[in-house]
Amino acid sequence: MVSVKLEEEISVKKEGTTKGKKSAKKNASWDDQYANCKVFRKKHNHCKIPTNFKENKALGIWVQEMRRNFKAMMQGKKARRPLTPEQIDQLDEIGFHWGFTGDPNKIPETDESWEEKFTKLNEYKKSHGTFDVPIDDEDDKALRKLGIWVRVQRTQKNYRDTKRKCFITKGRIKKLSAIGFNWKGERKINL
Repeated sequence: MVSVKLEEEISVKKEGTTKGKKSAKKNASWDDQYANCKVFRKKHNHCKIPTNFKENKALGIWVQEMRRNFKAMMQGKKARRPLTPEQIDQLDEIGFHWGFTGDPNKIPETDESWEEKFTKLNEYKKSHGTFDVPIDDEDDKALRKLGIWVRVQRTQKNYRDTKRKCFITKGRIKKLSAIGFNWKGERKINL
């Protein structure tokens, strides 16, 4: 729940962004604009924030910058201000609209995030008897995310085996292999 004080702070920030694009970018910190995104979501029930958002120009510019940086990262290009995996997760959690569907095989994952999904995969295997987690269940987003993660691990190992750029480490491969992970399963992701 967004407090009245936070809404007042956002209102003050909106008023201070009339000097142009450059000053708006400099004045808005990541946390402030993330809070603005949450307020937008609460008000509009979605996070498809337009880049020309008239109510808060700084937010529109920031959104455009996040999308541009994320897209560059997804394409393996240099981003002006690379997003951390934590920032990407935070934006995903509130349903931030990236403007395009990215390839999950091109985003490195933090150890904490990887370990969390590894634990969930172990739990899934114990209760379902398989590592083949479905990705087509629109009602269970957590299960869908886990299924995509499983396929990304397989693709990443294939990349490593064929000497292509990848983010999976030997340690992660070893850990998955130790629990009998099925490396030959489905790798295709239809997003």
